[in-house]
Parts: sequence; C-alpha cells; structure tokens
Amino acid sequence: KFANMYTLKTKLRKGSYATVWECQHLETKETFAVKVIQRKELQPKDDEAVLNEVAIMQSLMGNKYVVQLLDFYEEEDCFYIVMEYMTGGDVFDRIVEKTQYTEKDARDLTLILLKAVSSLHQAGIAHRDLKPQNLLLESKLNNARIKLGDFGFARRVHTPESLTTRVGTPTYVAPEILKNIPHDQRVDMWSVGVIIYVLLVGYPPFLEDSQSDLFLKIRTCDWKFMENDWKHISKDAKALIKGLLVSDPKERWSMREALRCSWI
Repeated sequence: KFANMYTLKTKLRKGSYATVWECQHLETKETFAVKVIQRKELQPKDDEAVLNEVAIMQSLMGNKYVVQLLDFYEEEDCFYIVMEYMTGGDVFDRIVEKTQYTEKDARDLTLILLKAVSSLHQAGIAHRDLKPQNLLLESKLNNARIKLGDFGFARRVHTPESLTTRVGTPTYVAPEILKNIPHDQRVDMWSVGVIIYVLLVGYPPFLEDSQSDLFLKIRTCDWKFMENDWKHISKDAKALIKGLLVSDPKERWSMREALRCSWI
C-alpha cells in the first residue's frame, strides 16, 4: 500500500479528479511528487485512461526530458502515481512571477522543449496537452531547464492521422482537433508555437471570453503580433511562431524545421 511506504506532505496542485502532493518515502526520507486520483469519481473508461498514462510513462523511463515515474499503486479508493519531484514548479507560475521571459531564456527553454517533444515523437507518442502548466522546472534558479509532465492525454500514434478523440486545453489546442479531423503528433507542434508566444509576451495568441469565440479564432488561425509588445523581439523568434501556428498540419513546420530554424 502507498501509505506503508510514503507519507503525504504538502498539496502542490489540484485538478478536477486528481491532486498532486509532495510526499516522503518513509525509509529513505527522499521527497517525491505523487498524483492521487480518486477512483469513486471515475468511470471504467477513466480507469483505463489512468492505466494508459502509467503505461506511457513506463515506456519513457530513462528519458531525461520526461518527469520520471517511480512507483504506481492501484488501490480500491485511489490510484497513486509516484514521480520525481521538480522543485522549480511549473512554467506557468514562473511566467506569472516574471510577467514574461527574456528572449534568451525563452529560446533556451524552447530548445529543450523541442528536444523533449522530439524524443516523444521518436518514441511514437503524441502528448496532446502541451502547455506551460505541464512543463516542470528542475530548480528555482534556472528558467529553462524543464521536463515534460502529465501524460493523461498522451497516445501512441501507430499511423499518421490516426487519433480521433477531442482532447487538450482550449488555449493551446490545435485547429485540426477542433475541426474533428483525425490527427497525430503534429498537434504538439502547434501547442509549442502557442507556448513560445506566451513565453515572449506573457499572454496567448488566442484570447477570447467565450469558448466558442476562442475556438473560432483557433480554427480560422486568426492571430497576430501586437506591434507594441513585439517590436523588441527578433524576426527569427517571430518566424518560428509563424511556422508553427499554421492551420494546416501538412504546412506547419515539422520538428526538423523548427530545430533547424535561425532562432534555435
């Protein structure tokens, strides 16, 4: 049982059906993070989703760009996913703290993010929920050294355009998902574009009060660089964002193009 091995310490964040805590191993006194998922609120298919998340994390053990899975408990009331503890918090909180990133820090983070996402894609996995909240920082002292977390929406991509479920986070979701077009790893490239935009100016390219207006803007790829906020930012940074925030996934920059662009 989880309680025989670990003790819960501080609550780190709460989601709709899961809570992430800091926990301590009773014997070694080492600190870890644990995602606690209440099973009473879950449907059988949600159980399956948790087991899928764990299976994907297991397959990524040893990947230095991914928050590592250390232990998993399936108990009557809860699932416990024990992971390495990233002491720097998430990139969303870091952006709030700083208002926005310097271009150098944004570029350093983007390079690591591209390599991280590339390592998933090479393993045949689409993350499908890339956003600043799911990028975890190794320490309070560095703004760029991140690992990918939260594989709840991640899926294996067996053939191109083979994923059909409508998932993601509204601000970061790719147009093809909203259009109910079968998709693949290319949705992650769109989300990376949105993340880079947010890092550089502190707000996303798509901002609407109503979700239907927001989705219309994303589907029609209706965004721009606000002159005042972007005038000090290099053409190369903007070129990468322009290459990624392209509605048609076939025209969108590939991982190879992104890694070889001038800014990177």
